[in-house]
Amino acid sequence: MASGEIETNRMKVLEKVEGFEERRNTLLFGSRKFPVGGSNVPAETVVFFPGDVQNFEKILKHHEANQKWKEWTFESTICTLQQRFPHAQIVMVTPFRRVDETFSCYDNFMEMDILGSPVSIECHHAWEHLRLLLQNAWKSIGEEQAPNSMVEAGTIGDILTESSLTLIGFSKGCTVLNQLMYELEDACSNKAVLAFIRRIEALYWLDGGHVGTIPTYVTDDNVLREISKLKATFYVHVTPYQVKDEGRPHIGEEHLQFISKLMQYGADIKSTLHFRDESRSLKKHFEVIKLF
Repeated sequence: MASGEIETNRMKVLEKVEGFEERRNTLLFGSRKFPVGGSNVPAETVVFFPGDVQNFEKILKHHEANQKWKEWTFESTICTLQQRFPHAQIVMVTPFRRVDETFSCYDNFMEMDILGSPVSIECHHAWEHLRLLLQNAWKSIGEEQAPNSMVEAGTIGDILTESSLTLIGFSKGCTVLNQLMYELEDACSNKAVLAFIRRIEALYWLDGGHVGTIPTYVTDDNVLREISKLKATFYVHVTPYQVKDEGRPHIGEEHLQFISKLMQYGADIKSTLHFRDESRSLKKHFEVIKLF
């Protein structure tokens, strides 16, 4: 369950929400527009995993090295996503830890090094952790939005599994999507997790990248064959900042393998290269959040 709830800028911050085996992450729930005459239970839930540098406004605007990127706070990103998905419930899963309030580390989803680059693709129960995070977060705040019948029946935590799911990773946040893909086949043996996975309609990789040795994009054929069985649409949005990095040429190569192999295996995948003819730019890297 969540150990604390804070209201900020029309969104809820749920601190230390419990997931798998007492792992905890802080989640942000955006406000939501309700369709006229429609149900107040969301038809769609959008889950976003932020990247390095991104942080709460109160931290980012005072950070000596990163304050120039204050346009990309957690709060502003939630607002951008709400505009992109006006009737969806936006949920941001923040990193378990941040080094120097800069480097995002998703240790609760995979094994990572000190600066948050993945060091293993072995099973870390990432799907079960995500499912329980969302379920327990909704139990904490959902009663005010749910029908009385669900509250009385004690099924409030099932709301998020009744809505469709869209998963989005930005930059370092894409490591979580990758880990979920590596664990997909094993996770489907769990009936509760399988039901959760079947709700996924779309996955977005937004300019993924990290400095570790684990591939930036999934390239293993066995894993990709399994991924292609998902009844979901895959979206990949990149910029030259990542895929044209001369110091990390493998990112561009892995990106192309990921796309071409998924197409080969029959997946519904759409890829976009933004700022194609422009030089590498961290500013343009962040702007993909608004462009996808």
